[in-house]
Amino acid sequence: MHGTPTAPRARILIVDDLPEKRLVYGAILEGIEADLVMAASGEEALKRVLEGEFAVILLDVNMPGMDGLETAALLRQHRNARHTPIILVTAQADDVQSARGYELGVVDYIQVPIVAPVMRAKVGVFLDLFLTRAALARANQDLESRVEERTAELLRSNERLQAEIEERLRAENEREELLVRERQLRGQAEELSRLKDEFLATMSHELRTPLNAIFGWITLLRTRRLDEATQARALETIERNARAQRRLIEDLLDVARVVTGKITLELGNVEPLRVVESAIATMQPAAQTKEVRIVPALEPTPAVRGDSARLQQIVCNLLSNAIKFTPAGGRIDVKLALRDERVEISVTDTGQGIKPEFLPHVFERFRQEDGSISRRHGGLGLGLAIVRHLVDLHSGGVEAQSDGEGLGSRFIVRLPLR
Repeated sequence: MHGTPTAPRARILIVDDLPEKRLVYGAILEGIEADLVMAASGEEALKRVLEGEFAVILLDVNMPGMDGLETAALLRQHRNARHTPIILVTAQADDVQSARGYELGVVDYIQVPIVAPVMRAKVGVFLDLFLTRAALARANQDLESRVEERTAELLRSNERLQAEIEERLRAENEREELLVRERQLRGQAEELSRLKDEFLATMSHELRTPLNAIFGWITLLRTRRLDEATQARALETIERNARAQRRLIEDLLDVARVVTGKITLELGNVEPLRVVESAIATMQPAAQTKEVRIVPALEPTPAVRGDSARLQQIVCNLLSNAIKFTPAGGRIDVKLALRDERVEISVTDTGQGIKPEFLPHVFERFRQEDGSISRRHGGLGLGLAIVRHLVDLHSGGVEAQSDGEGLGSRFIVRLPLR
């Protein structure tokens, strides 16, 4: 199996002929998750682009010799910068200059004097988009490789089956058994193919939805006709959707690590009470937004041997699942207790419940009770699969219970004492 490639660190190119301005821009962008590359002229910027791609380019307009617009025109001719977002920095941006910049593919302007939060926000948006596209490409590449391997495996299995059928056709008594086996394998292959197509369609929908919101608000921001409150709302919406997309990608990467066996635990003595309290605090805003009440009943228990962050992820995933499927006004009970020499964590909701026929499949990867992209609840159906794997790594067990549709559900995690 192929693992997800390591993500290269993003780079931002800052082009200005004045050293003090480059110093100021570097200070404003200090701490951002990217390497800052400086260029003192348009010629030097072209050399830097020849060395590799950038997430975004900050380009001063009024430079001696080759100015910012000429530099932008030449940058667009190179494949490493053909689609890179370029933000022009200028003291005066008249309509003619703006029109020329947009013709060259400039995505935005920043007026001098610089407002630090505005520069960080604008650069941050395009940096997040660059990182999101890169992560999505890596995840898609990994998923395609695994699908191809599985398809090849099924083809080899089918070829072996056909050989067995031809060999055993001589024995009439075994003929029916072979035909039944062939039908079963064919059904499994068709089910795998259906699940793959369903998951890919869902993944495309879930990843595209936040991107649509991001690009919509970016288009409105470019008009420069928004008041301050609307601009703040736009940046908040962009950030929220970028975070949502990042969570989806992190789930995909976790599943890739599960498949390749690359999830490792940082083991230590962990207090379950702190883990559950932290998870509840993390998920409380989402519950309040949906008007769902979380009611804890937590008893102190002995410590367990485990990875604190991964144990918190288990509880957060169970709470996220309960919040998603519980309507407004509903209730989620979270209990922690010691039973039969094992720490037991249960999450019980008053939500839509689980159909009996789906209950055995609830922890399977890419399985959702309603897998269509028109379903009411979002997500990729990976959270519970990740829960089961992490619980297994802690030598524990997890169980799902439900009396049926509309009657809520309960998930119970049992962990051994250290």
